[in-house]
Amino acid sequence: MPHRSAPAYAVLTAALMAGVLTASEVAAATEWNVSLWGKRRAFTENVEKLAELVEAKTHGDFRLNISYGGLSKARENLDGIAIGAFEMAQFCSFYHRDKNPTITVTELPFARDVSLARTAEIQQAVHEHPIVVADLARWNATLLMPTPMPQ
Repeated sequence: MPHRSAPAYAVLTAALMAGVLTASEVAAATEWNVSLWGKRRAFTENVEKLAELVEAKTHGDFRLNISYGGLSKARENLDGIAIGAFEMAQFCSFYHRDKNPTITVTELPFARDVSLARTAEIQQAVHEHPIVVADLARWNATLLMPTPMPQ
């Protein structure tokens, strides 16, 4: 059974390598369940790479168990994080307009002629804003990384 005392995370990043988790949190856990939906695709490649890096950097002592639809329905990942059903997930802000209104601004089409890298910077800045942090804290979620998709 995975250890569940560490905080749940939504929209993933290299949490272990970036120092988001303390050494005691990492040592206490051996695996985290990760909820995705659909099948492996460009939108999920960051999670697949993260799982690969985490396993390599911890010499297999910590693993991300990625599930495509086995842990939650696509529109229920935020709820699953809130109740501790799994430790990590990706979700689309527009799936949850009423639950996370502060980050839906990232769905507006104002960045049509902006590079993908710049779009990621903009979205990360939104995710780090104190109002957004408080908004997502209601769901026991911490946004760590945007997953901008080229349009």
